Amino acid sequence: SRSSRSFSSQNMAVAVVVGAGRAAESITKLLLNSGSKVALVGSKPTTQANLISALKEEAEEAVPFMFVDDLKHQEDHVRRRLARVSFHNDMGSILDDVKIVFDADDSKREDIVYATRTMFPRTPVASLSSSSSISLKDNLHLGLHLYEPVQITKIAQIVQKRETDGAALLTLRTTLENAGIHEITASEAREADEAMSSWNGSDRSDLQSIISTLLGVPSKHELHQIMH
Repeated sequence: SRSSRSFSSQNMAVAVVVGAGRAAESITKLLLNSGSKVALVGSKPTTQANLISALKEEAEEAVPFMFVDDLKHQEDHVRRRLARVSFHNDMGSILDDVKIVFDADDSKREDIVYATRTMFPRTPVASLSSSSSISLKDNLHLGLHLYEPVQITKIAQIVQKRETDGAALLTLRTTLENAGIHEITASEAREADEAMSSWNGSDRSDLQSIISTLLGVPSKHELHQIMH
């Protein structure tokens, strides 16, 4: 079918996100916050509701309610992002130019690459999964490991192969950079895996310190202490 629901009719290249789980929600929010237009394919009503809820929580944190006008600013924060997202049943209903596809659907990984080649032959596909999922036959297919909660860690590892297309790699790197995500190396990824396993899952400043130590830069908490 070619049905879709959209909050916007802007004409700009879109980033496509395929999936209905947490990874799809995370990458969609990152892309929206970086100013990208996003086409979310195969999502569920719960995915859409979770995304809107997450954007509202983010708005409340970004613009704490202190004055009457702050409520309007919070609503504007959410509205501007929703104006750049559309919901689709399949890729066939996407009419915009597509700059990159993020495959966040573990159950249909190879199908997504095939579907992308059918609809958008030269568009890179980044699978949010392990390196074993990368197609050896497709030099536009990359792997992407986001370290959740990515809105706090701000790090990701790109998994590529020797034949990976340079332009595809640049597109993914630029997209991540625009979203404020720092690319880590394979050795840093191993350290990150070990460091993340020691996180208690609740202390945000502790996680920021762990990642900052990994990257060799002071965390916001540490900067606050230095400045005061």
